[in-house]
This record gives sequence, C-alpha cells and structure tokens, in this order.
Amino acid sequence: GGKPVTAIGDSAFYKKGLTGVVIPETVTTIGKASFLDNSLTVLTVPSGVTVIGEAAFMNNPLTQVILQEGLVSIGDRAFFRNDIASLNLPGSLRSIGISAFESNELTELDIPDGVETIGGSAFTDNMIARLTLPDSLTSLGGLAFSNNLLTALPEGWTSLGESASAFSRNRLTHVVIPEDLPSLGRQALDGNLLVSVTVPESVTSIGR
Repeated sequence: GGKPVTAIGDSAFYKKGLTGVVIPETVTTIGKASFLDNSLTVLTVPSGVTVIGEAAFMNNPLTQVILQEGLVSIGDRAFFRNDIASLNLPGSLRSIGISAFESNELTELDIPDGVETIGGSAFTDNMIARLTLPDSLTSLGGLAFSNNLLTALPEGWTSLGESASAFSRNRLTHVVIPEDLPSLGRQALDGNLLVSVTVPESVTSIGR
C-alpha cells in the first residue's frame, strides 16, 4: 500500500492511445495536457478534483463527461476538440478557461450560478441553441459563444456590454439591448441574421 495518488502530473498520459480511464477518488488536481491526444470517449471526473489543467483532455473523442460538485476551475482548452454533446456543470464551478469547450457538439447549456469567469472562445464552434447565464458572471470573453445556433440572447446578459463578439456568428434575429447597458462591444453581434435591434437610451457608445 503506497501513498494515494492526489495529482495527475502534466503530460502524464500524453498520446498514450488510451481508450478509457478511471481516475482515483483521491485525485484533487488533473495536470496540464495530462490526457491530451488520446482516444477517450467517456469520462467521470471524481468529486475530489478541484482543478482541471490546461489542455488536459484536448483532442479526444469524448462524447460524455461527468463533472462533479467540488470542481472549481476548468483550464484553457481543457476539452477543446472533443465530441461532447451534453454537459452538466457543477454549482461549485467558478471559472471556465479560454477555448475550454471549443469545437464540441453541445446543443444546449446552463451555466450554473457561481460561475464568475468564462474565457474567450470558451464555447465557440458548438451547436448551442439554448443558453442560460447566471447573475454571478462578471467576465465574459470575446467570441465566448461565437459560431453557435442561438436565436436569442440569453437571460442574464445585462451587465456584459464589453463582451465584444461574444455572440457573433449565431442566428440572432431580434435583439433588445438591456436597459442598464452603457456600451456595446465591438463586433458584439457580428454575423447574425438581425432583422431588428432595439437600443435603449442608456447606451452611450456602440463599438465600430
């Protein structure tokens, strides 16, 4: 009986041809690029894990991922280029990194209350048609939900005027800009199917 494994090191299983993995319950940290470029299709991240490192599961054919309460941070590109079709994010989560779930197969998404930061391009290139954002969100990166299938802006978008291009290249048709929004970021709504935009008096600047 050696010591329990508490961390999976950086690049630990990089390009090892893995088709499955069981992560021990004792693990709290999954390192950078630890499972990069494998053939994993299903993944359960145990409840002890608080941090998933940068590019940890990038370039896998994951279709199903179970993330449990306790997880606080998902690193940049952690699940970039997978095939994840549905996702339940835990209420313990606080930050989602740049390109964390870019290029997946998500069709709907509820970001739980508690999440404060969503990085740039975090969910770019999915098929999200329904999205909810929490009141806890304070920072939304550029292109965060670009190239999806949204037909309406999500509830909870009100304080995010500087999120340039966050909803570009979707299918927005009728947009009502929230009352308490002082400015609209550059390319905020680029590449949509806009028929009408209602701008309230509170908006004093619109980016070029």
